[in-house]
Amino acid sequence: MKVRKKALVTGATSGIGKALAYQLAEEGYELILLSKTQESLFKLKHELTQKYTIACSIICLDLSNQSELKKWLEQEIELDVLVNCAGIGKIGDFQTLNLSEEEKIIQVNGIAPFLITKKFAQQFVQQDKGLIINICSTASFYPHPFLTVYGATKSFLFSYTLGLMEEVRRYSSNVRILAICPGPTKTPFFQKETRAKMAPDFLSQHFEMTPETVAKKIIQQFYLKKSYTIIGFQNKLTTRLIQVLPAFLKVRIVGRYIKKGL
Repeated sequence: MKVRKKALVTGATSGIGKALAYQLAEEGYELILLSKTQESLFKLKHELTQKYTIACSIICLDLSNQSELKKWLEQEIELDVLVNCAGIGKIGDFQTLNLSEEEKIIQVNGIAPFLITKKFAQQFVQQDKGLIINICSTASFYPHPFLTVYGATKSFLFSYTLGLMEEVRRYSSNVRILAICPGPTKTPFFQKETRAKMAPDFLSQHFEMTPETVAKKIIQQFYLKKSYTIIGFQNKLTTRLIQVLPAFLKVRIVGRYIKKGL
């Protein structure tokens, strides 16, 4: 009897996380879906188990609650693949965003995936197999004024992922930790009004990728020996072009674009 691999996806009920849950189910993985919205979790579980013959369990957990997260991480959880996909952000000026909003972004985007990754990196080394994918962003590569804290958390996660992979490979060649950097994606991350200001119809139709397309490309990375990848040719080209600019200029250009969404 074939033993199915088990995958955990955080942020599983919307956007890229939800699309990944469907892709992994199609690949035959048993799933553990984590999100803070219980109703959405039950609905997604029902949809997946009706469509695919897989086992699926759900975890209702708010990653902004660090004490609850640490309590959950004390449990023994069998796993082959971890995908840290949960992420939040908010456009705003540092004068208008309140401290609690920014602290929540740091917790969900930075501290939570750090804690989860560390636990399973140690577990995977002990079992001498496993794959961890941290969903970062093209925002990892340069500062994002008016999305400053979001960009900083993604830079942290990207740097941590690559550094940890270098450490882990000394212990096991069968454990991989991969940073995935999508660009603009058609998800509920931004409100409709914000997206309309930042991305006119032409740009949204020709530049933004769908969550389903991003998810398929992420699955492809399972079988490639890379430490990180930028999803989409246009995103790769744009990121490379911006990276060669002087620091003050790239920050100015990116800031002017994001400021449209205020």
